[in-house]
Order: sequence, then structure tokens, then C-alpha cells
Amino acid sequence: MIFRTVKELAANLRDSGANARFMEMLELRQRMFREHRETILTLDQYDLISDHVLLYSEKTGALIGY
Repeated sequence: MIFRTVKELAANLRDSGANARFMEMLELRQRMFREHRETILTLDQYDLISDHVLLYSEKTGALIGY
């Protein structure tokens, strides 16, 4: 596994790398929610101020968890 982080997104909105990782996380979350319950919001009140740890597959490079 490869670990990457997104820290203080709200303070670093111009960081294209952090934004791309954050959008990957939202896409994964939305796919999971769509399968289970479509009424759940993609974002919550803490997403822009929290640090996020993202887990990627070492073989494929795909995001597998956060």
C-alpha cells in the first residue's frame, strides 16, 4: 500500500496535487454511498478542515480507501 495525505485543504486550495487527491477521495466515497444509500451527502462539515489519509494499491495505483 501507498499512503498519501491531504492536510489543511481549506488553507491550500491552490495546491493542485492536494485537490486531485481530495477529488479522488470524493469520487470513491460517492461510489460507495451510491451502492448503499443515495441520500447521503458527499461532503460533510469537516472535510475542508480535516486531514485525510488516502490508501492506494501499490500494484495498480488506484485509491482503495481513505
